[in-house]
Amino acid sequence: MKRKLKSFIYSILNIVSIFLPRQRAAILLYHDVGTSDLYLSVSAENFERQMEYLKTAGYKVVSLKMLYEILLAMQDINPKTVVLTFDDGYLSHHRTVLPILEKYGFHGTFFVATDSVGKNIDNSEHKPRAVLDWDGVRALDASPMADVEPHSRSHRELPTLARDDVQKEISGSRQLIEDWLNKKCTTFAYPRGAHDAEAVEVVRAEGFPAAVTVDEGLVEKGTDPLLLPRNTINKDTTMVEFKGKLTHSARLFSLLNSAL
Repeated sequence: MKRKLKSFIYSILNIVSIFLPRQRAAILLYHDVGTSDLYLSVSAENFERQMEYLKTAGYKVVSLKMLYEILLAMQDINPKTVVLTFDDGYLSHHRTVLPILEKYGFHGTFFVATDSVGKNIDNSEHKPRAVLDWDGVRALDASPMADVEPHSRSHRELPTLARDDVQKEISGSRQLIEDWLNKKCTTFAYPRGAHDAEAVEVVRAEGFPAAVTVDEGLVEKGTDPLLLPRNTINKDTTMVEFKGKLTHSARLFSLLNSAL
């Protein structure tokens, strides 16, 4: 019943969103994709269905790098712009996600917590899942449809740490990825989306032009590139809700839910 009510509310909000400004971009956030029983997971079938919808509905999937370059240049954002991001470096990102992205010609940004590479990473449900090893991370990043970027070292929430540790988490993960992949990292994902003024300042001081949160909403001209919102897709996300995640509906639903 709760899921049906949520879908009904989203269907109403989707209609409302038609009349709201459209020069916005949606950044979608995925975690594991496959048969995982985690709430923050999506089946391979649903993921492909969502990618097929983006393709047939005429959405323009761009890289995160392209989006923040548009922001930094203060350019207008084309309607129906979407960015795909994936957190934590699960095995499915290379085995399942990448082939589907390549099939549809979509780009994805993958954020990896470096201490977990080749090991397991915990989650809010305390059901650890395996993470790609460095060979897998390198193979993922080698695709023109993928970009691997840092997600801290230990995946601890940065506001709980002393400033020196925050700096080590951010710079350490960046350095490892740059060394292993022989590239320059340009974006950062706050672990679990948790951030405060100090964490943002360290990210800025490290020279990152952009960073992503897990706050619901859309990206528009003037959005702080170091506080980019992302709309989370989980195993309960229906197609009605998915369509809402691409519009103002996601933020409107979040505000409505907070008010109740």
